[in-house]
Amino acid sequence: MTINILGKGTGWNELPNKPDGLVYGINDACLRTHVDVTFHMHHLDEFAKQEHSASSTRLFVQYANEHPEMEVITTRLWKEIPNAKEFPLEDIIDRFKMCYFASTVDYAISYAIYQNAKEIRLYGINMSVNEEYREQKPGVEFWCGYAMGLGIKVIGQPLYSSLFKTRSGLLYGYLTNQWGVEQ
Repeated sequence: MTINILGKGTGWNELPNKPDGLVYGINDACLRTHVDVTFHMHHLDEFAKQEHSASSTRLFVQYANEHPEMEVITTRLWKEIPNAKEFPLEDIIDRFKMCYFASTVDYAISYAIYQNAKEIRLYGINMSVNEEYREQKPGVEFWCGYAMGLGIKVIGQPLYSSLFKTRSGLLYGYLTNQWGVEQ
C-alpha cells in the first residue's frame, strides 16, 4: 500500500490527480484537493484562536462536516468534527518503542508505518521554513528513517525540500555535494 502525505508547502500540487494508494492530508490540505485521511493534531480550540489559523480552522471544520467519508485523525475527539478518530498514540508508542513527535507530519508518517505502508511519498513537506527546519525537520527525518529501516520506500521532493539534506548541501567531512539519496 502506498501512502501519499500531502502538506501545504511548495510542491503540494505535484500530487497526481489519481495517486496510487491513499492520501493523508496535513491540517487543512483537504481544502486544496481530495484527501482520504486528514491529520489535525492541534488543540482545535487553541488553534482557532490564533489569528493566522482562525479562518482555515473554521473552513476545515466546515469541510470535515460536509465530507463525512473523510477520516479525520486528531489528538482527541471533538464535538465539532463528528468523523474524528483519536490517533492511536499508546498503540504506536508500544509498537515502535518511541515517543517522538515534533509535528503533525510525524504522526502521519508513524501512522502510515503502523498501517503497514510499503511506500510513503511526501508532497509539499519541505521543512525549510526556519521554525520547521529547527523544530520539526529532525522528527520528520527520524520517522522517515524508521520507515526506511523497516524496508518502506520513502520518496520526497528534492527540488523543494530540505529533508535528507545538510544545511549546506555538503557531505560532512568530505565537503562534497551529497549524493546517493533516492529522491
